Amino acid sequence: MHSGCLAKSGVEVHAVTRADGDLCDPDQVRGLVEKTRPDCVIHLAGGDRI
Repeated sequence: MHSGCLAKSGVEVHAVTRADGDLCDPDQVRGLVEKTRPDCVIHLAGGDRI
């Protein structure tokens, strides 16, 4: 799933982590919904990852 589709679908983003497991800056999460950042993993509320 592309993050652009995520924004349009209105799916709630639960948390976002980088590949090393650190949380991404909360201010960046809104940007992640608008554009893809390959160094981060978006964790959806249902447990899915994109």
